[in-house]
Amino acid sequence: SFNNTEGIYYIDEGQTFTITLDTTENENFSYNIIGNNVDVNDFISGAINGVLNSSNSFTKEFSIKNDTTTEGDEPFTFRLTLEGVNIDKYFKIVDKSQQMEISLS
Repeated sequence: SFNNTEGIYYIDEGQTFTITLDTTENENFSYNIIGNNVDVNDFISGAINGVLNSSNSFTKEFSIKNDTTTEGDEPFTFRLTLEGVNIDKYFKIVDKSQQMEISLS
């Protein structure tokens, strides 16, 4: 389960999430993960763009990398497209590598 606040799904670094499309259509739905600071390097598995269709049961799993880089939380949009119509879901990767600064005087 993920925390969904104000329509945003919060996912901790190191977690896996699954997108499943519930449809009776036998079409190819393209998807893209869109974010200013989110790219393929943030994922262990799951391409940031591809297709959901009957050959993959309209399901795709994504694993977020638990890196040691302090980047802050990273918002992204999961966009599903069919025949020019976009369906967007909003996510935020929660940075778990916050570095502590210690000042000695």
